[in-house]
Amino acid sequence: MRPAGVHLRDVGQAREEGGGRDLVKSAIAEVVGQSVHYIVVIDFAGFEQAIDAIGGIEVNVENAFEDYKYPIPGKENAEPETARYTHLSFSQGLTHMNGRTALQFARSRHAEGIEGSDFARAERQKKIIIAFRDKLLSSQTLFNTNKMHNLIQSINTNIDTNITSSEYGSFAKLALSLNTKNDMRSLSLQDYLINPKNTKLYDG
Repeated sequence: MRPAGVHLRDVGQAREEGGGRDLVKSAIAEVVGQSVHYIVVIDFAGFEQAIDAIGGIEVNVENAFEDYKYPIPGKENAEPETARYTHLSFSQGLTHMNGRTALQFARSRHAEGIEGSDFARAERQKKIIIAFRDKLLSSQTLFNTNKMHNLIQSINTNIDTNITSSEYGSFAKLALSLNTKNDMRSLSLQDYLINPKNTKLYDG
């Protein structure tokens, strides 16, 4: 059994350089029944920098929520325990988010109410990905050489991927040709699991 907190990518990476990507690809392919040709792994710093590089994103916050236990990086063992956390608050409606705010929105695990579930968190992460894609493919980003330079620099520094720089142009052309409603489909583990509305029968 793998120790708690050890991710698939870390296990594969420990075996050989690039092994983490390959292990994640094979695991996802097995779950969804479809071959995975390309993969992008981004750390938290890269996540923030990529969003900041394109000038932030617009995200529709469907449900306002509060999270009083969002962890502060570097203070995991601080005393008293309350010093380990900060308070997050998101209001309902269209919200402009920089990289730091988007990361908090995507990572929040202890929100009060409906937004406190892992399924809600997965939906928020999908919102961030879609908002980033839409901003990236907008003319204000694609035709802004400064933004594109900063984004590519962030990718080269913080992202682990098997996509080569010579393929960036092809991916951009493909993305521009796609009808996002008809040609793209988003899947998560929630699509393969039962998420009962009444969890009392299962002790929550």
